[in-house]
Amino acid sequence: MSVLDSDLKYSTDDQGTLRELIDGGLSEVESWRLFQEVLQALSYLHSQSVVHRDLKPSNILISQSSLRRSRPKC
Repeated sequence: MSVLDSDLKYSTDDQGTLRELIDGGLSEVESWRLFQEVLQALSYLHSQSVVHRDLKPSNILISQSSLRRSRPKC
C-alpha cells in the first residue's frame, strides 16, 4: 500500500480548502455534491492502494473548476 507524502505539487487553479468553503457557508446542494466528489476521489485512491493518513477539510483543495460546477451563474 502506498502512502502520500508532503512533496505533492498543487495546481495553480486552487481556490482554497474545503474548510474555507465550509466556514464561508455552503448550500445543502453544494455540500452533497462536494461530498460525492470527495468520496469518488477516495474511492479512486483506495483502488490504487493509496492511503492519505490525514484526511480533513483543511487538507482537501477545491479548484475553481469544481466551484463553477456547483454554483449556478446569476
